[in-house]
Amino acid sequence: MNFIFLFFIFFSAMSKYFSCKFEKEIIGTLVSPFLPQINLHHIVVFKRKNHKYLLDYSPMSELNISTCLNLFLGKNVPGKTRIVYINNKNNNKEVLIKEWIKNLSANKHSAAFPMGYYKLNKMIKKWDESFNLYHHNCRHFSNYVIKNC
Repeated sequence: MNFIFLFFIFFSAMSKYFSCKFEKEIIGTLVSPFLPQINLHHIVVFKRKNHKYLLDYSPMSELNISTCLNLFLGKNVPGKTRIVYINNKNNNKEVLIKEWIKNLSANKHSAAFPMGYYKLNKMIKKWDESFNLYHHNCRHFSNYVIKNC
C-alpha cells in the first residue's frame, strides 16, 4: 500500500517537471524586413504570467540569395529554431512582434529553453531541421509545437 502511495507522489512530481504549463498561441509575423506587409511567418508564444517565450523556425541563411532561390525551387535548406525570452506584462500582439524583431536584430536569441524545460527542449530536438518552403516550414513547426506540448 505504501509503495503505491509513494509511486503516486513520485509520478505527480515528475509530471509537473516534464509537463508544459504555458498558455500557447500562434501569431503571424513578417516574412522579411523588406516586406513588412506580409505576415505569413508563424511564431509560437508561450505565456506564463509576465514571462513569454517566442519560438520560431526559419532557414539558416534566410537573407542569402542562393538560400532564397533554393527555397522557391522547393529544395531543402538548413533550418534553425530561435527562442526569444520577453519579460513583459503587455500581451498585445503588436508589442510582442516589435520585441521579437528587436531581440532578433540584436541577436538576442537562443536555440534551447532554459534548464528545467525538459519537455520543450526534447520536442525541439526531435524536429528535423531541414527547412522546405512548401512542406516543412514555420507553419508546420508551429503546429507541431502546439500539438506536442
